[in-house]
Amino acid sequence: MHAWILLAATTWAPESLPAESLPDGTVVYLQNSNVFVEAYTKEAVTHVAIILNRAGESWLYEAIPGKVRSLPLSKYIDEMRRWNQGRPVKARMFAAVPAKEIQQEDIAILRAFLEAEVGRRYSVRNYVRQKPGDGVHCAELLATSLGRIGRCQIDAPYAASPGKVIKLLRSDVNPPVEFDIAGTPPEESWWAYIGRQWEENTTWCHWACWETWTFCW
Repeated sequence: MHAWILLAATTWAPESLPAESLPDGTVVYLQNSNVFVEAYTKEAVTHVAIILNRAGESWLYEAIPGKVRSLPLSKYIDEMRRWNQGRPVKARMFAAVPAKEIQQEDIAILRAFLEAEVGRRYSVRNYVRQKPGDGVHCAELLATSLGRIGRCQIDAPYAASPGKVIKLLRSDVNPPVEFDIAGTPPEESWWAYIGRQWEENTTWCHWACWETWTFCW
Protein backbone atom coordinates (compact mmCIF):
# COMPACT_ATOMS: atom_id res chain seq x y z
CA MET A 1 0.00 0.00 0.00
CA HIS A 2 1.32 3.45 -0.86
CA ALA A 3 3.02 5.18 2.08
CA TRP A 4 1.43 8.53 1.31
CA ILE A 5 -2.01 6.98 1.50
CA LEU A 6 -1.24 5.60 4.97
CA LEU A 7 0.07 8.98 6.05
CA ALA A 8 -3.01 10.76 4.75
CA ALA A 9 -5.26 8.29 6.52
CA THR A 10 -3.82 9.26 9.90
CA THR A 11 -3.66 13.03 9.52
CA TRP A 12 -7.38 13.87 9.12
CA ALA A 13 -6.38 16.80 6.88
CA PRO A 14 -9.00 17.26 4.13
CA GLU A 15 -6.56 18.81 1.66
CA SER A 16 -4.04 15.98 2.08
CA LEU A 17 -6.16 13.33 0.39
CA PRO A 18 -5.90 13.31 -3.42
CA ALA A 19 -8.77 12.18 -5.61
CA GLU A 20 -6.60 9.98 -7.82
CA SER A 21 -5.31 6.45 -7.34
CA LEU A 22 -6.82 5.63 -3.98
CA PRO A 23 -6.40 1.93 -3.19
CA ASP A 24 -8.96 -0.45 -4.62
CA GLY A 25 -11.69 -1.17 -2.10
CA THR A 26 -11.51 2.23 -0.41
CA VAL A 27 -14.89 2.98 1.17
CA VAL A 28 -16.39 6.44 0.68
CA TYR A 29 -19.23 7.65 2.86
CA LEU A 30 -21.26 10.80 3.45
CA GLN A 31 -22.71 12.52 6.49
CA ASN A 32 -25.44 15.17 6.56
CA SER A 33 -26.39 14.42 2.97
CA ASN A 34 -29.96 13.21 3.41
CA VAL A 35 -32.29 14.26 6.23
CA PHE A 36 -34.73 11.45 5.44
CA VAL A 37 -32.06 8.76 5.80
CA GLU A 38 -30.85 10.37 9.03
CA ALA A 39 -34.37 10.43 10.45
CA TYR A 40 -35.25 6.87 9.39
CA THR A 41 -31.98 5.18 10.41
CA LYS A 42 -31.12 7.54 13.30
CA GLU A 43 -27.51 7.48 12.10
CA ALA A 44 -25.10 10.19 10.96
CA VAL A 45 -23.86 8.21 7.93
CA THR A 46 -26.32 8.69 5.08
CA HIS A 47 -24.62 7.21 2.00
CA VAL A 48 -21.83 4.75 1.16
CA ALA A 49 -19.86 3.86 -1.98
CA ILE A 50 -16.68 2.04 -3.00
CA ILE A 51 -13.60 2.84 -5.08
CA LEU A 52 -11.97 0.81 -7.85
CA ASN A 53 -9.24 2.03 -10.18
CA ARG A 54 -9.12 2.25 -13.97
CA ALA A 55 -5.88 3.19 -15.70
CA GLY A 56 -4.52 4.87 -12.58
CA GLU A 57 -7.69 6.87 -11.86
CA SER A 58 -10.07 6.24 -8.98
CA TRP A 59 -13.68 5.49 -9.94
CA LEU A 60 -16.58 5.50 -7.52
CA TYR A 61 -19.38 2.90 -7.61
CA GLU A 62 -22.63 3.76 -5.88
CA ALA A 63 -26.37 3.13 -5.86
CA ILE A 64 -28.40 6.35 -6.00
CA PRO A 65 -32.02 7.17 -6.90
CA GLY A 66 -32.32 5.95 -10.44
CA LYS A 67 -29.70 3.22 -10.70
CA VAL A 68 -26.25 1.97 -9.81
CA ARG A 69 -23.58 4.04 -11.53
CA SER A 70 -19.80 4.51 -11.74
CA LEU A 71 -17.93 7.75 -12.37
CA PRO A 72 -14.47 9.24 -11.77
CA LEU A 73 -13.98 10.23 -8.15
CA SER A 74 -12.81 13.69 -9.22
CA LYS A 75 -16.13 14.24 -11.03
CA TYR A 76 -18.03 13.02 -7.99
CA ILE A 77 -16.23 15.56 -5.79
CA ASP A 78 -17.23 18.31 -8.23
CA GLU A 79 -20.84 17.11 -7.99
CA MET A 80 -20.72 17.21 -4.21
CA ARG A 81 -19.28 20.73 -4.23
CA ARG A 82 -22.10 21.93 -6.49
CA TRP A 83 -24.66 20.14 -4.35
CA ASN A 84 -23.26 21.67 -1.15
CA GLN A 85 -23.62 25.23 -2.41
CA GLY A 86 -26.37 27.06 -0.57
CA ARG A 87 -27.07 24.22 1.86
CA PRO A 88 -27.45 25.48 5.45
CA VAL A 89 -25.90 22.24 6.75
CA LYS A 90 -23.05 21.09 4.54
CA ALA A 91 -22.64 17.44 3.66
CA ARG A 92 -19.33 15.86 4.65
CA MET A 93 -17.45 13.24 2.67
CA PHE A 94 -14.95 10.70 4.02
CA ALA A 95 -12.72 7.95 2.65
CA ALA A 96 -11.57 4.89 4.61
CA VAL A 97 -8.64 3.04 3.05
CA PRO A 98 -8.48 -0.75 3.57
CA ALA A 99 -6.22 -1.58 6.53
CA LYS A 100 -4.97 -4.62 4.62
CA GLU A 101 -4.28 -4.38 0.90
CA ILE A 102 -6.82 -6.21 -1.22
CA GLN A 103 -5.23 -8.88 -3.39
CA GLN A 104 -5.55 -8.82 -7.15
CA GLU A 105 -7.78 -11.88 -7.31
CA ASP A 106 -10.21 -10.24 -4.91
CA ILE A 107 -10.08 -6.96 -6.85
CA ALA A 108 -11.09 -8.96 -9.93
CA ILE A 109 -14.08 -10.36 -8.00
CA LEU A 110 -15.10 -6.88 -6.89
CA ARG A 111 -14.75 -5.47 -10.39
CA ALA A 112 -16.79 -8.25 -12.02
CA PHE A 113 -19.58 -7.89 -9.47
CA LEU A 114 -19.75 -4.08 -9.50
CA GLU A 115 -19.59 -3.78 -13.28
CA ALA A 116 -22.47 -6.24 -13.53
CA GLU A 117 -24.46 -4.13 -11.05
CA VAL A 118 -24.03 -0.86 -12.98
CA GLY A 119 -27.44 0.11 -14.33
CA ARG A 120 -29.39 -1.96 -11.79
CA ARG A 121 -32.44 -0.17 -10.41
CA TYR A 122 -32.02 1.66 -7.11
CA SER A 123 -34.58 0.81 -4.44
CA VAL A 124 -35.02 1.26 -0.69
CA ARG A 125 -37.93 -1.19 -0.57
CA ASN A 126 -35.50 -3.97 0.38
CA TYR A 127 -34.44 -2.03 3.46
CA VAL A 128 -37.92 -0.84 4.45
CA ARG A 129 -39.48 -4.29 4.11
CA GLN A 130 -36.38 -6.11 5.37
CA LYS A 131 -36.36 -8.63 2.53
CA PRO A 132 -34.53 -8.89 -0.81
CA GLY A 133 -36.00 -7.42 -3.97
CA ASP A 134 -35.15 -6.62 -7.56
CA GLY A 135 -33.54 -3.27 -6.74
CA VAL A 136 -30.54 -2.38 -4.60
CA HIS A 137 -29.63 0.45 -2.23
CA CYS A 138 -26.22 1.91 -1.41
CA ALA A 139 -25.49 -0.05 1.78
CA GLU A 140 -26.67 -3.27 0.17
CA LEU A 141 -24.38 -2.75 -2.83
CA LEU A 142 -21.33 -2.05 -0.64
CA ALA A 143 -21.97 -4.86 1.85
CA THR A 144 -22.67 -7.42 -0.87
CA SER A 145 -19.58 -6.52 -2.88
CA LEU A 146 -17.22 -6.64 0.11
CA GLY A 147 -18.91 -9.76 1.43
CA ARG A 148 -17.88 -11.57 -1.74
CA ILE A 149 -14.23 -11.20 -0.72
CA GLY A 150 -14.79 -11.81 3.00
CA ARG A 151 -14.42 -8.19 4.06
CA CYS A 152 -17.92 -7.49 5.34
CA GLN A 153 -19.99 -10.41 6.58
CA ILE A 154 -23.65 -9.44 6.91
CA ASP A 155 -26.35 -12.10 6.81
CA ALA A 156 -28.90 -9.76 5.21
CA PRO A 157 -27.15 -6.93 3.33
CA TYR A 158 -30.49 -5.76 1.93
CA ALA A 159 -31.54 -4.91 5.52
CA ALA A 160 -28.33 -3.02 6.38
CA SER A 161 -28.17 0.76 6.72
CA PRO A 162 -25.18 2.88 5.61
CA GLY A 163 -24.23 3.50 9.23
CA LYS A 164 -24.37 -0.18 10.13
CA VAL A 165 -22.05 -1.12 7.27
CA ILE A 166 -19.50 1.54 8.28
CA LYS A 167 -19.56 0.31 11.88
CA LEU A 168 -18.95 -3.28 10.78
CA LEU A 169 -16.01 -2.18 8.62
CA ARG A 170 -14.14 -0.30 11.35
CA SER A 171 -11.67 -3.12 11.99
CA ASP A 172 -11.02 -3.55 8.25
CA VAL A 173 -10.15 0.05 7.38
CA ASN A 174 -7.80 2.80 8.51
CA PRO A 175 -9.15 5.91 10.25
CA PRO A 176 -11.25 7.87 7.77
CA VAL A 177 -9.98 11.01 6.07
CA GLU A 178 -12.30 13.86 5.14
CA PHE A 179 -12.42 15.21 1.61
CA ASP A 180 -12.58 18.93 1.01
CA ILE A 181 -15.97 19.38 -0.65
CA ALA A 182 -16.57 22.88 0.68
CA GLY A 183 -14.57 24.42 -2.16
CA THR A 184 -15.92 26.14 -5.25
CA PRO A 185 -16.89 23.73 -8.06
CA PRO A 186 -15.69 24.29 -11.63
CA GLU A 187 -17.64 26.91 -13.55
CA GLU A 188 -20.25 25.71 -16.02
CA SER A 189 -22.24 27.45 -18.69
CA TRP A 190 -25.87 28.36 -18.21
CA TRP A 191 -26.90 25.75 -20.77
CA ALA A 192 -24.84 23.08 -19.02
CA TYR A 193 -26.49 24.01 -15.71
CA ILE A 194 -30.01 23.83 -17.14
CA GLY A 195 -29.26 20.51 -18.83
CA ARG A 196 -27.82 19.02 -15.66
CA GLN A 197 -30.75 20.22 -13.54
CA TRP A 198 -33.26 18.84 -16.03
CA GLU A 199 -31.55 15.46 -16.17
CA GLU A 200 -31.26 15.20 -12.38
CA ASN A 201 -34.87 16.23 -11.73
CA THR A 202 -36.24 13.96 -14.45
CA THR A 203 -34.27 10.99 -13.14
CA TRP A 204 -35.37 11.58 -9.57
CA CYS A 205 -39.05 12.05 -10.48
CA HIS A 206 -39.09 8.92 -12.63
CA TRP A 207 -37.45 6.89 -9.87
CA ALA A 208 -39.74 8.26 -7.15
CA CYS A 209 -42.89 7.44 -9.12
CA TRP A 210 -41.77 3.91 -9.92
CA GLU A 211 -40.49 3.29 -6.39
CA THR A 212 -43.82 4.38 -4.93
CA TRP A 213 -45.60 2.01 -7.29
CA THR A 214 -43.42 -0.94 -6.22
CA PHE A 215 -44.61 -0.57 -2.63
CA CYS A 216 -48.08 -1.52 -3.86
CA TRP A 217 -46.91 -5.00 -4.89
